[in-house]
Amino acid sequence: TNTGQYVYHGTDSASAKSLVKEGPNFYKMEKAAGGVPDEKGLSFSSSYETALKFAEGKTMLRNVEGGTNLTPTVVRIKVGNAPLVGAAEAKGIIGIDLDEYFIPRGNLKTVKPGTIEYHSPGNP
Repeated sequence: TNTGQYVYHGTDSASAKSLVKEGPNFYKMEKAAGGVPDEKGLSFSSSYETALKFAEGKTMLRNVEGGTNLTPTVVRIKVGNAPLVGAAEAKGIIGIDLDEYFIPRGNLKTVKPGTIEYHSPGNP
């Protein structure tokens, strides 16, 4: 894996703020997902566009369900800065896409605040 490469996570603005400020927190992820978080951990995509589409869908659902006015937001992490597992290393995991990476649930606490950052389109 190219350690200079970024991978992207699409979410809503409140969740993005928490990820950037505090790092990933499984219990907050579980609450935001309505009690049904992704058992793999925190998923990322090598494609900004894929992450943005996911953010748009997730944000719309959370706004409808929660009566909020959140905005779709994409955050990113440099591949070498977290214990990311890619599709090639994730043999046997059902539901993983070829462009998907994830930080396994058991490794979320190793990702320190500030490691995940906001991504602005046009910013590599």
